[in-house]
Amino acid sequence: MFSNVIRYVASYITGGSLNEEVSSDEKDTGGKFITDSNDTDETPEPDCNQTNKLEEDIVEPAEGNGQQTNNSSGDTSNALEQTLYGTVTSFFNTRGLINDEIYFSQQVVIGSDHPKVGDNVVVKASRSHKAGGWVATSVQITALWDIDDDEETQAKPVKDNIIGTVIKLYGNMVQIKATIDFQVPISKFKTGYRPFNGDWINIEIWNKGDEFQVSGIQVNDIISISPLREKKITGTVTDIQSRNGVINSEVYFSFAICKRGTFYKKGDKVTAMVIESKQTQGNWRAVYIEHIKKEEKEDEPRTPKDVSLKNIFNGISIAKELAFGDINLGERQKKTIFIRNQGQKPVTFQSLNLSIPVPGFLFKLKNRGHRNSRNNRDLHMLSPNLILNPGEKKELPVEFIPSNIGKVEFNVTFHFDTFELETLVKANIVDSIQQEMQREITPFKAPQTFFGKKVNASFADATSVIPGQRLVRKKKVFLPNKLARYPIPNHVKTCLMNLDGDIELLVPELAQPLHISNYTRKLSTLLYAEEIKMEAEMRQFDLFQVILRKSHEYLTLDVPGLAEGRPSLLLGDRVVVQYHGQANSPTYEGFIHEIQAETILLKFDNHFHETYEHQYVDAQFHFNRTPLRRCHQAIEHAMTMGEETLFPSKLEEKEPLIQITEDDMVYFNKRLNERQRKAVHRIVCARGRPIPYVLFGPPGTGKSVTVVESILQVFKRISHSRILACAPSNSAADLIAERLHLSGHVSKRDMVRMNAFQRSKINLPECIEPYCTSDTDDLHFVSRHRIIIATCNMAGYLYSFDLKVGHFTHIFVDEAGQSTEPECMIPAGFAAGSEESQIILAGDPYQLGPVLRSDISQDYGLNISLLERLCNSPLYQRDEETYKDSGCYNPLLVTKLINNYRSHSSLLHLPSSLFYHHELVAHAEDSLVKHFEGSRLLPNPKVPFIFHGVRAEDFREGDSPSWFNPAEAVEVIKYVQTIMRIYPNRFDVSDIGIITPYRKQVEKIRVLLDRFDLSAIKVGSVEEFQGQERQIIIISTVRSTEDFVAFDCRHNIGFLSNPKRFNVSITRAQSLMVIVGNPIVLCYDAYWCAIIQYAVLNDCYKGCNLPPLDNDIVKENFQKALVMLDAFNAAETEETNSGNDDDNDEINVSEGDEKKENVGEDGERNDFSDSEDDDDVVIESVEDMEEKQESSLQRDLHDVMLEASEKQDEIYLKDNTMQSESGIIINSSMSQRHQNKTFEFSHERSRSDSNSSSKSSRRTNALLDSLNASSKK
Repeated sequence: MFSNVIRYVASYITGGSLNEEVSSDEKDTGGKFITDSNDTDETPEPDCNQTNKLEEDIVEPAEGNGQQTNNSSGDTSNALEQTLYGTVTSFFNTRGLINDEIYFSQQVVIGSDHPKVGDNVVVKASRSHKAGGWVATSVQITALWDIDDDEETQAKPVKDNIIGTVIKLYGNMVQIKATIDFQVPISKFKTGYRPFNGDWINIEIWNKGDEFQVSGIQVNDIISISPLREKKITGTVTDIQSRNGVINSEVYFSFAICKRGTFYKKGDKVTAMVIESKQTQGNWRAVYIEHIKKEEKEDEPRTPKDVSLKNIFNGISIAKELAFGDINLGERQKKTIFIRNQGQKPVTFQSLNLSIPVPGFLFKLKNRGHRNSRNNRDLHMLSPNLILNPGEKKELPVEFIPSNIGKVEFNVTFHFDTFELETLVKANIVDSIQQEMQREITPFKAPQTFFGKKVNASFADATSVIPGQRLVRKKKVFLPNKLARYPIPNHVKTCLMNLDGDIELLVPELAQPLHISNYTRKLSTLLYAEEIKMEAEMRQFDLFQVILRKSHEYLTLDVPGLAEGRPSLLLGDRVVVQYHGQANSPTYEGFIHEIQAETILLKFDNHFHETYEHQYVDAQFHFNRTPLRRCHQAIEHAMTMGEETLFPSKLEEKEPLIQITEDDMVYFNKRLNERQRKAVHRIVCARGRPIPYVLFGPPGTGKSVTVVESILQVFKRISHSRILACAPSNSAADLIAERLHLSGHVSKRDMVRMNAFQRSKINLPECIEPYCTSDTDDLHFVSRHRIIIATCNMAGYLYSFDLKVGHFTHIFVDEAGQSTEPECMIPAGFAAGSEESQIILAGDPYQLGPVLRSDISQDYGLNISLLERLCNSPLYQRDEETYKDSGCYNPLLVTKLINNYRSHSSLLHLPSSLFYHHELVAHAEDSLVKHFEGSRLLPNPKVPFIFHGVRAEDFREGDSPSWFNPAEAVEVIKYVQTIMRIYPNRFDVSDIGIITPYRKQVEKIRVLLDRFDLSAIKVGSVEEFQGQERQIIIISTVRSTEDFVAFDCRHNIGFLSNPKRFNVSITRAQSLMVIVGNPIVLCYDAYWCAIIQYAVLNDCYKGCNLPPLDNDIVKENFQKALVMLDAFNAAETEETNSGNDDDNDEINVSEGDEKKENVGEDGERNDFSDSEDDDDVVIESVEDMEEKQESSLQRDLHDVMLEASEKQDEIYLKDNTMQSESGIIINSSMSQRHQNKTFEFSHERSRSDSNSSSKSSRRTNALLDSLNASSKK
């Protein structure tokens, strides 16, 4: 039957039809793959290599505009796509036919089921041209269906799956536990499968609709029951009892499954088919077992790990040694040498020869032989050029009739077409007299050395012995299942809370680099420091003399600031109250059951609910310690992973988990680039396991897409795999689940999204709700899904289910750089004790790390993620010489993605040079990132970047330590309004993001946005924008008090001294980035100095005067910036310069003037209006628009217009009054124009900006007054 598949694929390639006559050659070819069932009972397997070749030759179907839906009998003669119901008519291995005409492979089947002949399916298919064959792009197994020629096809109930476990067998009935317990007859189980107590099973049922519940299952609803997971293993019998045994210390087997008359003992090598089953000895149960055959035990060992006993090259395997042992003189001995082709290509065996002449040594091949002689050392085959096809094995019979006594050793060299292999032949030739003499030898006895008998004198006076290194038995690893309390030790708490305490004296490990010897002690202390700081911050929100209100079964409490996350409270958090002014009264503990805006609903002890009568109480908030406790548990358990995994220093390459080349991989996402495909292949093969693999993904390079593809490949290609995919945040975990769902290759049976019970569904993507756990789910069954997605902390809940080592074969941690090492170790700990489990860390060590509160935890290294620590270790570091062909990293450990699909190339240059070795390549679509090219909004129309210098004053108010800068806030609003006015229909408010590092500045900007109906624009800190992108990003740096900032920078504190925060800030924009800040302050940091320098070099700077180089710090940072920017190609700079010279003149077309056009070098019209709805709209200059905005702002703010203070006028005039002294040359190697350009603006530019300042001074001061008024309120 499978020959039909081959015929069909061949027909597809040639564009022919299945009904065409098959040529005689094709008939012969088909005959090689299948034998008539009337002639033999055996069905030979197809030539998989030819099948693979045909499959590889299939061209990806082109998109067409024809589509046939839900009608298999419709006219599809001209269609290039169709969706229809069908039946699987052929299926073999991983390929088959639907309706005898649509070819499909297992790769396109949704879910993990393997189709069977007769299964009903819904199939989407396409073809590349009208005469070509159909190839399925999606296949979903469904329920029965009928096709009526006169009526539309109606689908009946569809198949669904439930995970359960066998808990009892009696007679022909089986008791099953799923969400409820129910009984089924044994006839419902898959043919050949005999259930056993503890087996995990998949129950396939007919789902009758959305309201169908497990409790409503009838026996007739059950289609079949099969093992949940199964795999084939090779191992050793490690224990034998009276009725059962254990393989590899983890697989249970009963003697009932053994063949009659077969017995097993410890040490036996066996092969077994095992299924997932909860047994006392492990998590697997064998359903079939047999001894490994020992027919070639001397010349061809069967143990897979004993590769050293074989010669393997180019897929050809030959025994490394042929041992005859003792041979009597003149006795004939026979052996067989096996040659196997384990590769993918045919290999030609040409000849062989001996290294020395050996009389009596004879090879035989095809019943012909050739004796070796002294005159003929080359022993050529009598049938030369023997071809070994992939998978083929040849036998070479050997005879040896020795004629001389003694040991014989010589090499036999096998010559193939492009290489050679050798086998060492050994024999010991003896005769009867020699053997008789050996039998008469008396065995040797060593002298006795104890209790008064002969002792070596040199040891007699020894009083001490320096111990050696004992042979250490590997301890069995168990996953922890109970979560301890982990209270803060009193002496640590006292020291950390005492500002004068020296924590290094108490815990000297803090001053040491993190190592296996101090791992738990150091990290646990830092977790304690973080907890103490969190508790101290929570105390700031304690409430005094407040009243609780009764609401049904709850007591409610109003919490000011709760909506803004101050304090940040979650369901389940504790609130402790005490009657106000009564220090000796009891305290009552309540728990948050519901949160409504700024009100929490609490439940206390019943007695307190009954007796409370609106008295005043004091309230204390306490956060949930469970996340921190899980971190403590994780670092304790991490020690079982061993130093070779936690602190790897050497790499031992393993055999790949599956044998597949990169060229043979078929990817679900056809748009993956080369680096992404390589990363997926390396993750699937896992040749560096169990050492963590790092997917290094700079901003916008498709890291999450690569993670999703890797998960799908592992899920599809490794049938016994179970995947745990985690991320630090719910949003990142949701993204993984959403993309897996959208791939169409997972079902509800396969994947589950674990959520904390207190998580609100408001921000939950609708498409992943069916995969999410609910409060009523039995999470013990949830842990048996093939793909489990959770936050890192929620994954800790799985430890409570007493899971066995190796439960998860693959652990993915996305955004691993944002989690602390203890947090990351929560999911990673599931790899402990398993040599086959693989940890994959995806992230960017150059972006923001975990958010911490304690200075101590920051200073002593808790801010360094596991990802960053590994990337900084010698084994993972960049090596351009050794790995120049693998992206400069060891391909078994790291893949770095470099294609950026987010940002305009001009916005990518700087972060690529500063952080990513100049390797990032812009691949974003022009329609996404070139909205602003040619816009008069830009100082340089070719570069969508503006650095607007503002010298103003920053403030703090009340008891808040946070800074804000009113002048910068006003400038940000002006940019937002200008962009929305120039591009009224192109951008939405959701396309704009405003980043500012201080919470108070966020509040002030939100006040202004709300005043002008722009409140939907997101304003937040750098941390809030990590992992996100916007078409337009506006950054307000805030800090402007030069004395304070200079101190901060000298001591590496504050916002300016964080390169990671800087990197995240400048990599969020897609098509336009605007930075508003004080250049004099920002130049105290080398990175900010570099971006200012970049702006000046590319004519992207506007605003206040730039600083002179009369400050040592600024001068040093200026030099560092030049070094950072030195990577830019001089020729590219020259080209940019010449382009800027041509576009130097500004175009000012005000209202009432005649509309003008700007014609570029290519003769095309450059219309800077960018209007989408009216070609006759009048183009306005930015300055004219600002005049209109001034009157509008004055009307909007007439109630807050006050006379500006002299101080504010002085600040603003200082901002816009230019000075031209102390000009300096940027770089002597630059063009003449840049040699004349100074770090300060020219007189001409200064006068221009001064004129514009007088226009907007009143408007700016009005907004300043508005901000001050809002602050007072």
